[in-house]
Amino acid sequence: MWSGAVAAPELPLGDCWVITGHNPFSARMTDAENHAANVRLAAAIAGAGVEAVPVDGCAVDHSWCEPGFAVPAEVPVEIVCGWASAFDQHAVFLLTDAEHHVVRAIDTATVGTRPRRLPVDA
Repeated sequence: MWSGAVAAPELPLGDCWVITGHNPFSARMTDAENHAANVRLAAAIAGAGVEAVPVDGCAVDHSWCEPGFAVPAEVPVEIVCGWASAFDQHAVFLLTDAEHHVVRAIDTATVGTRPRRLPVDA
């Protein structure tokens, strides 16, 4: 895990964005639809010459988890949010050593920030 109560002390990629193609606008899709969306997202990322690492993104309480991709934080926010918007995602996440930022896809505004590593009882 890269964020939350059991987050690794260090991020394997350094600072990174996390993005998914799953469940557009938080609407539950079938496994096949979600898989197809992530395949298309992976192709879009690769087509931009960016390496993506598969990761799972989960709510702190694990009530919502989705497979997605981590890409280096050096990729401009406008590019990452463009991918998110193309796949009807509300937001992307920027993980730094210390923080977990929620960045709204439609306008690149940071709408939430919390510590990346949370106490175990969080």
